[in-house]
Amino acid sequence: MNGFAAFLAWPLALRLSLVAMSGLVAAALINWAVYSLAYQARHWSPWSRHHVRDARSHFADRVPLVGWLRLRRMAAAHGSPFWLRPLVIEIVCAAGFAAWYYWEAVLGGLLHPHVAPGIIAANLDLAWSLHAGCLVHLVLFTFMLAASLIDADEWNIPDEVTVPGTLIGIALSTMFPTASLPAAFNRQFMAMPEPLDAAWPFNWPAGWAAGEPSGLVAALAALGFWCFGLIVGGRWPLLRDTAHRYRLAAALFLRRVLRDPWFPYVLGIAVAGSLTVAGVWSFAPLRWPALLSALLGVAGGAATVWVVRVLGSWAFQKEAMGFGDVTLMAMIGAFVGWQPVLLIFFLAPAAAIVVYVPAMMIRRSHELPYGPYLCASTLGVVLFWGEVWNFAGPRFTVAWLIPVVLVGGFFMLGLCLAILRKVRG
Repeated sequence: MNGFAAFLAWPLALRLSLVAMSGLVAAALINWAVYSLAYQARHWSPWSRHHVRDARSHFADRVPLVGWLRLRRMAAAHGSPFWLRPLVIEIVCAAGFAAWYYWEAVLGGLLHPHVAPGIIAANLDLAWSLHAGCLVHLVLFTFMLAASLIDADEWNIPDEVTVPGTLIGIALSTMFPTASLPAAFNRQFMAMPEPLDAAWPFNWPAGWAAGEPSGLVAALAALGFWCFGLIVGGRWPLLRDTAHRYRLAAALFLRRVLRDPWFPYVLGIAVAGSLTVAGVWSFAPLRWPALLSALLGVAGGAATVWVVRVLGSWAFQKEAMGFGDVTLMAMIGAFVGWQPVLLIFFLAPAAAIVVYVPAMMIRRSHELPYGPYLCASTLGVVLFWGEVWNFAGPRFTVAWLIPVVLVGGFFMLGLCLAILRKVRG
């Protein structure tokens, strides 16, 4: 805490400059991921090992902002505007990181009701909580931007982005339990915000507390469900005919799993993750609620989009939503928990429709990448969290309403897709 207090003593302009520089570093990672981790890899980033060098190559090519201006000389090989988007990303990340830090950590923009910045700076515990949350959210936005840009380019979200992002989200949520989105805040007493955990607004089930076996089972089940999805994912072949093809589909699925290069890595994640979860459950009771919340957020985020994927694939007899959207939503759930995931899931279609309808009229296209709209919805929910949770939070106090809304929403979605299938037929 002494180091953090010394950091708060720095002038605000210096802190904003440091955060902006962190944004430039994040942008360099984003640009590297967008071009190097895409299915159609393009090694345009100067940080790529396979980057094409020329006689004028210099370390200055890797300097943020300046580097992409220097790389204009390679426009003949890569296309004239190739350097423009990476340059814009670096500018946006530098300005966006500084603006987000000022909004969340300095102004306390995610709190409801809002408080004066001077009061936040005078309360070291409150300031630490807001700074930890700011760090977690900036890491989330970095992964989301990389996934969105790749999805916009080639309608694909690679596991190389979402799987590390999910693991980092779980780790950060466990390391900084107070960094969770605030569920309640008492401005009168200026106490620490009550973090949004998996059981809010109800008390923890007695069996889910740290040291209780059923809580460990719930966490391991959530982790296992995510690892199972990474392997099963988009590998199960579509059944276009009758049930007699189940045997052929199962054989094809087993061959795909056994030959999948990701299989040993996912198995290692499952084993190491289970041991880590058991260790936190046994020896770190204060961190256990945050870890369980992150794991349930992973499972809840993956499950909601996976159900839509299954229903859409059944209705259109082709892949209606890529499995990358499922892993992306799981990653988001690791950072924010299952309650915000539900809000994001229901708000994302509104953001997509705003773009989809004009695109369909102009390009006559009936398809669009969905990942950017999940990320845009996440950004909006977190940005206006105080107002969003002030409206949505009381709805979560009605325990029976949540499953009813989910089941009813999926039923109506399936019914609409069935009608659409008949119309198309």
